[in-house]
Amino acid sequence: MKSIAIGIAIGKQVLLDEHHFFVDEELDNFEHVSRIARVAGSVQRALEREGCEGAEADRAKRALIDFGRALFVEEWMKPLAGDDEVPSEAEAIAEFKRCLRDATR
Repeated sequence: MKSIAIGIAIGKQVLLDEHHFFVDEELDNFEHVSRIARVAGSVQRALEREGCEGAEADRAKRALIDFGRALFVEEWMKPLAGDDEVPSEAEAIAEFKRCLRDATR
């Protein structure tokens, strides 16, 4: 359905803009992941309100959370100046999941 693709595209742009804000302002991980969850949930609810099936709206929400997670992990993996340790992708994913779980309680 075309509206799902449009909803996902708009959601991805919002998440990308939020990600840049997160990086520029050095926000807390929990705050950033909470925003990802809220944007994804908002898109899901808008799609349902517009008549999309629940499973399709859920798929859109999952796609947006996955996109937000990919941005989060990519940023986590960038070594900081002066760090000798290589960032861990597993730690990044675990932190994202922890924040997402706490945000959706």
